[in-house]
Amino acid sequence: MFSNLFNNPALTFGLDIGYDSLKVVQLKKTAGGICLKGFNSIPLPFNSFTKDGITNPEQITRALKQAMDEAEPQSIKSKYAITSLQESIVFSKIVNFPKVKQSDLENSIRYEIGEIFPVPVEELYYDWQLINEHAQGNMKAPDITKQPDVEKQEEKEKDKKSENNKDQKEPNPTNEEEMEPQLEILVAGTPKNIVDQYQKILNECGITISALETKSISSARATLDPFEKKGILIVDIGAESTNLSIFDEGIIRFTGTVKCGGNVTTRALSGLATLPEDSKEKHTLIQNIDTNLNNEFAKKKDLIIKSLLPITQEINQAIKFYQNRVGKVDKLNRITITGGGANIPHIADIIEEHTGFTCGIANPFTNIKQPKDQSLTAFSPYTVAIGCALRSFMEN
Repeated sequence: MFSNLFNNPALTFGLDIGYDSLKVVQLKKTAGGICLKGFNSIPLPFNSFTKDGITNPEQITRALKQAMDEAEPQSIKSKYAITSLQESIVFSKIVNFPKVKQSDLENSIRYEIGEIFPVPVEELYYDWQLINEHAQGNMKAPDITKQPDVEKQEEKEKDKKSENNKDQKEPNPTNEEEMEPQLEILVAGTPKNIVDQYQKILNECGITISALETKSISSARATLDPFEKKGILIVDIGAESTNLSIFDEGIIRFTGTVKCGGNVTTRALSGLATLPEDSKEKHTLIQNIDTNLNNEFAKKKDLIIKSLLPITQEINQAIKFYQNRVGKVDKLNRITITGGGANIPHIADIIEEHTGFTCGIANPFTNIKQPKDQSLTAFSPYTVAIGCALRSFMEN
């Protein structure tokens, strides 16, 4: 959508609406490279965002306006946003199709969507990408705000059925056409009502959505070299959930979500069943935990490991699934951690110990200049917003 906007990347900014905060990032191109123009993070009220979508649109609208107005070092004036969606509200799958004409492929994909996703195709915004034709690491993402032309598709399907009825043939497994290599296609879709919620909020702020994508795509764009060839598992630990994604030769090969995030560890270390809903109280609590951990990590390590068990178990399952799928145990090279959970003490060491793979904290400044006054860990929560903001620069 709105591809004309990408002729000028400076017109867009990246937006990440999470479970407990909203983040904005705008970039600019200078002689020394791409650098930050403005960024900000605003806490969100408890449960403003759930698996069913946005529950408190008025609060998020206010937070977005505040984030843009108070962004540093410069406020954000752009009227076009590239934003990401939680993996939990996006349906995606890699599907194999035989090589056919473009029109036939589009019909086949639309039919397949109705079979593999739990929502009728008429209620989805969806898009697809021939992933095995993008081996040069461009990390292109399907634009799932793209609306299917339902009437046109149905007309094509009727014509195809009529043509097939004229001359039906029994399938022949030795037919050369059927023996052609299959295409790997990434299909992604999200319920229209959720996308419409996003659009309404941004419209209230006078902003147009120029593209929507999944958080895994955004994280990869921010933290991986565009021409990375090795298999890498990205672990994006948010407040209430963790996204897992495997990229191989710049192509997304696996995605998954764990209903466990950094708040689980915070609750375990604080001894509280529920965290404070007030953002300032929660921030003070986390600061106190971090201060105490510097002196008591040895005593608290088992508690941290236990709280992260759902994540480490799911990581191992994802690795095993991927290795079985590609048929090579050495296909995965390393694990990188991003998101706010990257600040959990010794998180990389713990995951490395429980998976056997080299693990480190992802660098959100891989493809932009790092400000002298900003550390990698402090900016890790901005990874998705940076990846969104980078999209128009890298596609140019």
